[in-house]
Amino acid sequence: MNISQTLSACRIEDIEAFVQRVCDREEILVMEKPSGAMVMMKHRDPLEKTPFYIGEVYVTQCTVKVSGHIGYGCVMGHDAQRALYAAICDAVEGSSTSSQDKNDLGYLRSELHEAAEAANKRLDAARQTQEAMTAGTRVDFVTRPE
Repeated sequence: MNISQTLSACRIEDIEAFVQRVCDREEILVMEKPSGAMVMMKHRDPLEKTPFYIGEVYVTQCTVKVSGHIGYGCVMGHDAQRALYAAICDAVEGSSTSSQDKNDLGYLRSELHEAAEAANKRLDAARQTQEAMTAGTRVDFVTRPE
C-alpha cells in the first residue's frame, strides 16, 4: 500500500503526531484551504477490461506549501483535517532529494515513512481481524451433477 492509500484509510491519530512535528519545525502556508469538490470516479470493467466513469464522488481537497514545497491532498468525503494532513504529507514526500536544495525535507521524509508503516501495520491487523470474524460465515456451495 502506498503512502496516499495508507493516509486515506488509517485513523487520523496515526498521522497526527507526525503532522504536528512538521508544523513545529517547518513553515506551512495553506495555499488553498480544504474545500469540497465533485470528481468523476474511474473504474475498469472486469469483463471487457475497458475504463469507464462509474459516477461522481464528493472529495475534500487542499493545497499547502511546506518550506517552499507544494503538497496536494484529496480525500473522499467531507474531511477537512485529513485533506490538510494529506497535503502536508504530500509536500514532505515530494520534497527534493537534491543536495543543492537548502530546504530539503529528507529528514522528515523518513519519519513520514515510519509513521505510514506503523499505520499500515495497524490497518493490516484490523483487516486480518475482520477476515477472521467473517471466515466462519463463509458458505461452501457444492453443486451436484444433474
